[in-house]
Amino acid sequence: MLKLTIGENEAEQRLDRFLRKYMKDASLTDIYSMIRKKHVRVNGKRAKENYRLKSGDALEIDAAINAVKSCIKPAKREFGIIYEDDNVLIVDKPMGLIVHPDLSHSKNTLVDQVVYYLYQNGSYNPENETTFKPSSVNRLDLNTGGLVLFAKNYMSLRKLSSIVRSRALSKYYICVVKGRVECERDIRAYLTKDDKLNKVAISYEPNTESRAIHTKIRPLSYNEGFTLLEIDLITGRSHQIRAQLSKIGNPIIGDMKYGDREVNFYFKEEYGLKTQLLYAYKLKFKEISGDLDYLSGRMFTSNLPSLYKNILDALFQYNIR
Repeated sequence: MLKLTIGENEAEQRLDRFLRKYMKDASLTDIYSMIRKKHVRVNGKRAKENYRLKSGDALEIDAAINAVKSCIKPAKREFGIIYEDDNVLIVDKPMGLIVHPDLSHSKNTLVDQVVYYLYQNGSYNPENETTFKPSSVNRLDLNTGGLVLFAKNYMSLRKLSSIVRSRALSKYYICVVKGRVECERDIRAYLTKDDKLNKVAISYEPNTESRAIHTKIRPLSYNEGFTLLEIDLITGRSHQIRAQLSKIGNPIIGDMKYGDREVNFYFKEEYGLKTQLLYAYKLKFKEISGDLDYLSGRMFTSNLPSLYKNILDALFQYNIR
């Protein structure tokens, strides 16, 4: 029999969802069967699958399946720290570092590095947790660097996720595109993803597989056939910014998937640019109530890579920050 005491980071979760996290080798059918057959008890009594766990609840599980804690993976830190408090960590992710593991990148992810960093500084100890692990609430493509927001406890994870869903957090990107963008634009469209090709298509009419997307763009400077843009990302779909800018005829320089081959070749030869010049450079919190209200109105800005700064200076004499 497994005996657990629910802590603050597990409180308010549904019993079935908690068990799915804790017993990763068990199927959902097994979990519901265990609950139904009283192999799971809360405070000595049977509980329904939708029971909301409370801090201090005593959980007893009669299980043949062993629950295995995810181990801490030593990982060399590559990210910068923009802001940190007891609840929140904002990091500056470099280009080429993936946030979460996928089929091609399973080791030394940004999540691995952050978890190990928090473990080393004493902010996170898996021995004191049952299922919670520090988690990111936004993500970036492999070759897009910039700000990633992490929750250090379950309370902040719930609150930050709510903030993102309600769009009380504005996410700004900086990029250089081919052509001249004359004025601010508010662009709405539909995105369809091809998982096999890992590529998306943009259309202005929906289809059965498409998802609505919304992007705002603001030109900051123009020179020699290129525009420096600030992007206000309203929705956050895969490859949204890159594909949408390409769709309107202003592909991002260095973008090998959606960009202009000749332009990319020029910037590779002239500056050594090998990936899209796109950076998640600013996060701004709107008015927030309740937990984390101290973040209301605060803005956090990244440090652009020196390569990007050199290109911006050469083209526009423009200095971010």
